[in-house]
Amino acid sequence: MSNLRSLTAILTGVLFCSSAFAAEGRASIGFAINAVTSGGFFSQTLERVKVTKVLPGSPAEDAGLLVGDVIVTANKTPIRGSSSSDLSAILRGLKVGDHLRLEVDRSGETKAIDIVGGARK
Repeated sequence: MSNLRSLTAILTGVLFCSSAFAAEGRASIGFAINAVTSGGFFSQTLERVKVTKVLPGSPAEDAGLLVGDVIVTANKTPIRGSSSSDLSAILRGLKVGDHLRLEVDRSGETKAIDIVGGARK
């Protein structure tokens, strides 16, 4: 367990900064995560991804995503065992109007969340 690392800064930047790229057609989704990983710096494997912030008025809030939700899948890609770059690629590839379909664990219950990428406000 000593090699578990938190990618909070990296993946939070991808999620929050996605709104900064919306002018280029990339979607704004409006949430931040804390990712626990294992592996080396260049080959990190996701163990757990938890939502730490949902921006008010964001597509994520509109879809019902809540702080504390643990993301299980993103667009049918299992989170646990995937590389952090796989998740980053899914998020960076979202365009305005695209759907980010998440399965989340909310207090032991699986919930489906469908976030529609929004334009920058």
